[in-house]
Amino acid sequence: MGMAEGMSNCKKLHVAFQPAGGADWSAGSIFYGNVFRALKTLDAESRPTISIICDDQTEENDLVSLADEVIKFKREAKSKTRAGRVLKNLANRLNSPMDGALKERAVDLLFTTNLPENWAVPSIPLVAWIPDFQHLRMPELFSQSEIQVRSAQFLRLLQQAKTVVVTSKDVQNDLDNFFPTYSEKCKLLNFATSIPTEMLQCQPREIADSYRLPSRFFYLPNQFWRHKNHIVVLEALEKAVAQCPALTVVATGNLRDYRHPHFLDQLLQTISAKNLRANFIVLGLIPRPHTFALMRQSLAVLQPSLFEGLSMTVAEAKVLGKQIIASDIAVLRELAPPGTVFFAPSDAEQLSGILVKYYKNADPDNSADYDAALARAPQMVKEFSQSLMKAFV
Repeated sequence: MGMAEGMSNCKKLHVAFQPAGGADWSAGSIFYGNVFRALKTLDAESRPTISIICDDQTEENDLVSLADEVIKFKREAKSKTRAGRVLKNLANRLNSPMDGALKERAVDLLFTTNLPENWAVPSIPLVAWIPDFQHLRMPELFSQSEIQVRSAQFLRLLQQAKTVVVTSKDVQNDLDNFFPTYSEKCKLLNFATSIPTEMLQCQPREIADSYRLPSRFFYLPNQFWRHKNHIVVLEALEKAVAQCPALTVVATGNLRDYRHPHFLDQLLQTISAKNLRANFIVLGLIPRPHTFALMRQSLAVLQPSLFEGLSMTVAEAKVLGKQIIASDIAVLRELAPPGTVFFAPSDAEQLSGILVKYYKNADPDNSADYDAALARAPQMVKEFSQSLMKAFV
């Protein structure tokens, strides 16, 4: 008998979420927002009570408005002595403040992405989300210490969780390869993004005009991290402007790569050296409604990444019915919708040809595709919510 079935005669399932994300990894927060919205599409009797658990020093964020309640536990002040820190860590391993708060609020299940080593394993069942295994697939992008820390964190999650969820078969294959002992714990979520109606109220052309953008442009909404492969776009753009001098790529996203803090400087220098300042426009972080408006107004959305566990760029362009031009890597082949145009991720010549073709022929107005995609979205979100509930039982 599953957990949800066994409790159906007693009370609703109560799931606490410990969200991950923040300034350095916005996709984490966006993922949790989609989880909450998907669960809220279920009827009131079958959907779980959704709580966010956080310490008393965590700032309020947009996710709070999507939860039924917030559970806060007191984070004790850091000890000034080594002996004090050792004793506190020992106490937390025996009975963490978080676990006490979960028990007090009668939580049935904890959904998390991180289980700190110096905290006690929760006494309630644990469902863990592992976004990807990038540190093992692309170790050159990480320090040795970060690789060790991540592997240790993932191993602890795999050992302690009753279920581990992933958002692509590609990640599931990596789990099978790197941690085969725990393969049977893994469940694949049918992830689907849902964009709140209020975020689609902006007029796309008006938003593009507010940033002084040209009438025709490609849109690249990725964080400025090395593996996102902005460089191949610059190399392709340099070739493409020889045929189409006004061809433009607009890039938005977090400008900071915490692992490679000088990456943005190097990218800007490359833009200048290739004389592409007018053709590659960097806007940085912009409001989420503006992101969706620029997607809709663009000729196509670019996703040149070298690695993804789940591409929010692809998921959001898909739900907006927008043409996608993506790097030909396994996970994007898996997740991108029919009609996506793929290019070899290191082939600037191939990408240049695609950009020129679309620049000459594509129409930014895809109203019919947009309406059809929005009509399909509820069923996709329903399937996502069902896969979540299966992971909870």
